[in-house]
This record gives sequence, C-alpha cells and structure tokens, in this order.
Amino acid sequence: MRKTVRSCRFYFWPIIAANSLAMTLGLGGNWLHALSFSIVISSLASFGFLFNDLWDRDIDRVNGAGHFEHSSRSELYLGSLSAVGFLAFGICLACTLGRAELRLASAIAVTLALYTPIFRRLLLLPSLVTALLATSPLWGPLLLWHSADTARWAFISANALIVVAREILMDIRDHSGDILGGRDTIATIFGRRISAITAAIVSAAAAAILIGTFASSMGQHSLAGNCAAATSVALILYLAVHPIIRAVMRDDVSNKTVQHHVIVSRFAMALIPVLTIVLWPPQV
Repeated sequence: MRKTVRSCRFYFWPIIAANSLAMTLGLGGNWLHALSFSIVISSLASFGFLFNDLWDRDIDRVNGAGHFEHSSRSELYLGSLSAVGFLAFGICLACTLGRAELRLASAIAVTLALYTPIFRRLLLLPSLVTALLATSPLWGPLLLWHSADTARWAFISANALIVVAREILMDIRDHSGDILGGRDTIATIFGRRISAITAAIVSAAAAAILIGTFASSMGQHSLAGNCAAATSVALILYLAVHPIIRAVMRDDVSNKTVQHHVIVSRFAMALIPVLTIVLWPPQV
C-alpha cells in the first residue's frame, strides 16, 4: 500500500488544482468547473506515475528510485489496479463535464500511456512531452474557454521550458538506468556536462520569456500589483533557474546537486498560481 500511495504523487494534486483555478478565474470561467477538471488531470497524472513506475522496475532498480522495483506480487497487483482505477475515474469524470473535456482528457491519457513504452526512448521528446503534460492545468483552461491571449501562452511556454530544463537535469541523475534501458538522452549520448549546459540554456530562455511577459503587463497593474508580480517572478527564477546556471558555472552536476534542484524547482512551481492571479486577476 505504501509504495502505491507514494507512486500516486498526491502532493501534485493541490498544485494542479491551484493552477487550473487561477487560470480559469482569470479568464472569467466557472471555478467549480475548473476544480472538477483539475481532479480529472490529477487522476490521470496519478495513472501516469503508477504506469511509469510499474513499467520501469528494472531501470528503477539500478537508479535506486524506491518505487516498485522490489515489490511483491500483491504490491504490483495493487499498483496496477490503482492505475486502472485512476484512469477510469478521470475519463468518467471528464465525460460528465462535457465533450471538450472528454476529448482533452482522452488525449492526455493516450499520451501518458505512450510515454514510457515509446516516447521515453527518444532523444529530447520525453522532456517535451513531460513539459506539455505538466503545464496542462494552465493551457487546459485556455482551450476550454477558447482564449487566444498571446501573453498567457507565452507565460505557459516559459513554465514548460522550466520543466524541460528540470527533466534534462533528471536524466543526468538517471544516467545509469537510462543506459540499461536503452534510452537516448543528452546525458547518455553527450555526457553530463553538455546536458547541464543545455539545461542552463533552456532555463535562460524560460527566464527571458517570463520576464518579458511580466514587463509587457506592467502598465495594466497598480504599483502594489507590479511589486507582487516582480517578487513572484524573482522567486521563481531564483529557485528554478539560478541553481542550474550556478551548477554549470561551478562545473558541479553531481547527482546530489541535481536532486537538490529538482526539489527546489518544485517549490518554484508552487508559486506559479500566485503569479497567475497577480498577472491576470480573477474576473468577477
């Protein structure tokens, strides 16, 4: 039971809900609908995590991930049953919300199902797919509420690039297991140093887009609003971008450094809903 609960990554559920609510309220959408759809995304996310951990047992055994690699048959059965349950629940809930929600949920579910057995073996594609899925609580409401706001899409792109950079760094940590699994990553093909430099470049691009999005919106907010947005942007960049650039400059891309960045960058992602609300206040 403990391993199954751990693999569900329930700690992502509140962040998913906060992102979905913040973006939807800024668009003038229904908060209850946004909360319901965030549960759809969260359920599908837990399905994806469970499916990945169950599939990757041999690789996780090398990397010491602590998921299902040393599980009993009953633990594997429970994990598999839970994965199917989360998938079914997410799709059924999306069906009750509407056709657009069902189509979007189905697309996310199919992508998650293909990620580990197919996408994960290809160079860079896994990082891009992960970024797309991770930012679905932000771009999902834009699709559902038919928004073509360029600033919002730029904001989402910056967040996606931050995720891409983090995934590239995580490939450094999982280097040994990826070699065993025949997975092509920047770390396995070009080495740790090139992988870290690539992550730093992607992070710098994300920082530039995020700062540009904030700068373009300054005239739309009060002084207090601009100060709050500037503080949020600075904190996000300090937590998610600065550690990567510092690691490259110091030539320190050890597994310990990478793991520290992964943990810290998740705190940065928790600030995204705050910045979203500041940049696009809820419409009453």
